[in-house]
Amino acid sequence: MNNIKQALVQLLQKLLTMLNEQLSDQLREKIYETACACIGEDVSPVQGAYGCAESVNTVVERAIGVPVGGQYSTYWMYMTLKDSLKWMEVSEGDSEYGDIIISPTGFGNRKILPNGHVGILAKGASVMSNNSETSLWEQNYTITTWKERYGKAGYPVKFYRIFSA
Repeated sequence: MNNIKQALVQLLQKLLTMLNEQLSDQLREKIYETACACIGEDVSPVQGAYGCAESVNTVVERAIGVPVGGQYSTYWMYMTLKDSLKWMEVSEGDSEYGDIIISPTGFGNRKILPNGHVGILAKGASVMSNNSETSLWEQNYTITTWKERYGKAGYPVKFYRIFSA
């Protein structure tokens, strides 16, 4: 009888894992589609040119109804992502379109780059984010160019995936 209970518990755990992965994929797809639909738009009306965190919050809120958090700060957004039960850090190799890429302010060499940045991954290892010169949401990096800019300035390059709304 104990073996049957254990087998049922394992089966239920596998089923829950599969359902969570399906939900995560659906949410990630919504975030990606919304991010694509925002290209060319100013989605950071309060912060403007330096509104990358505001932009990501706006895109995510439009997609799933709630923002990431951290308001206008990449530092606070990173802390929110790191401590969240809704978001989980994934490796670069496991990252997919719709995931968040973040290099938070407060961790890099401010003499090289004064501020960090945050964006949303697109297909083909490209990144959509706020353009600091125009305040417009655009596809403006690849993961490689992001790492060259922020990683070389000492900022961490972290990837986060949504797991629940």
